[in-house]
Formats: sequence, C-alpha cells, structure tokens
Amino acid sequence: MKNLPAGIATTLTVPFQNASGVAVTPTGIIVTVLDEDGRILHGPEIPTASLEDEELVYVVPAAANVLAPGEAVGVRTLEVELTTADGAFDLRHSYMIRAALRLRHLVNSFATYERLLVVAEDLPRLDAWVMAEQSQREPALIEAYNRLTRFGYRVYPAGYDDGDEVNFNAISGPIEHVAPREWQAMTPDDFERFNPQFRKALARAQVQEANAILTVGTAEDHRASGLLSKTTGESSAMFRSGKPLDLGVSRETLEHLSGFIEIRARISRS
Repeated sequence: MKNLPAGIATTLTVPFQNASGVAVTPTGIIVTVLDEDGRILHGPEIPTASLEDEELVYVVPAAANVLAPGEAVGVRTLEVELTTADGAFDLRHSYMIRAALRLRHLVNSFATYERLLVVAEDLPRLDAWVMAEQSQREPALIEAYNRLTRFGYRVYPAGYDDGDEVNFNAISGPIEHVAPREWQAMTPDDFERFNPQFRKALARAQVQEANAILTVGTAEDHRASGLLSKTTGESSAMFRSGKPLDLGVSRETLEHLSGFIEIRARISRS
C-alpha cells in the first residue's frame, strides 16, 4: 500500500480492467472516496473522463486527504464503479496517508523525533531500532509513550544531579508526584520545570521501549512466558510454574527509570 502525505491532492491511475485483468470498455463511471471506516468523504460523482480511454486518471481532492485532529495515519480508498455491456463491477484502490509530523511533544512523545535520534546514539544494543525505517520507528515510539504514561513518577527537585544520575541520598527538597492521568494535561512549560535527569530518563526509556516493540522473539519474551532453560540439541525446554511480574514494558526500559517510577498496588478486603 502506498504511503502518501496527508492534506494534499493525490492523483491515482485506475486501468479499465475486470478482476481477471482483461481490458473492458466502460459505458459509465462513478467514483467515490472513502475513509478507513467506509465513510464517504467525496462523491459519488461522474468524473470528467473519456470512456474511450484505457484508464481513469483521477485526482482525489486535498480535502478528502485531511486527517481528523489527533490522528497521525489514515487510509483512503478510491472506489470506481464501472458499468459495461456485461454488467457493473467495482474497482478499489487504497492508499495510506500520514501526517507530516507524527510525533508531537507531550501528545504522543516525550521529545521530537530528531531529539530521540540523538538520544538513541548513546544507547547500546538497539539492533531493531537501527534496522528500522522512520515509518516503523514512529509508531513504536508512540506506543512506547503510551506505555510509559500509564505509570506514576516521583520527580525530584533539580540540583541533585551526580553526573548522568540523580544522587538520591542528597535530596532534601520537595518531591513532586506525577499521576498517569496528569500526562493528558501536561504542557511543554510544565515538563520543562522537571529535573533534567528525569526528562532525559523518559526520553531514553521511550527509545529503549520502542526498540523492544520493534524486536520480535527476544530472550525476554521467552522469560516472560516462564521459560527457565532451553536446550538446542534434541530440543527441550523447561518452564516455571508462574510468570514473572509483567509491568507492560521491558526490563531494559525500567532500568532507565530506576528511582523515578512509582508503582502502587492497592490491597482491599473482599
């Protein structure tokens, strides 16, 4: 499926052929543009095309390629109904549209894509990230942001930094707590007030978790399923009776958030 920028007109070429690829001569053409939910965005209309041609060259208007607020990706389908001497049938051509800027600061990311590229340069063993294209990284980064904003955090006052880490033993100032629901109303000014090391930790965790999302069949996946050992020769495997605690992010991601992440469990009587 083609990937095209959102918000601009798109030209599509549709050959006049039946399902078997045999050329047909239409006696009538009706065109409709649909979104990913099958809603009509444009048409139905009779295009200004010659029935003598071998194909239809149709321009989907820019208005039909506009994404709704908050959406980063959509699908558009050009539905062409051809009427011929042998009957009528539909031709459908779909394409994907993407917002020019997918990552939005504190909407679906802790930083811009370019800033996260810089962050990734300092992180080792990002094999899946390195091999991925931007079109693959961005959805993974957005999913990583969604996972990380489900946690609460302890934010320590600035000024207690010891190199690249916070010297937690030296902290005497007030500690701010960020609940998961607060991320929805977080503004860039609010975020900039936080300890720089906290902001850096979140960016590193977002990249690390994106790498985990892009990675399939890792050793951690096996551990999460309860695998204790695996023998290659005469293949055998041993699983524990229970699975390790699953917090929804990888172990490597949690390491970046050490000292900041706040996990609370409520115990109630039944």
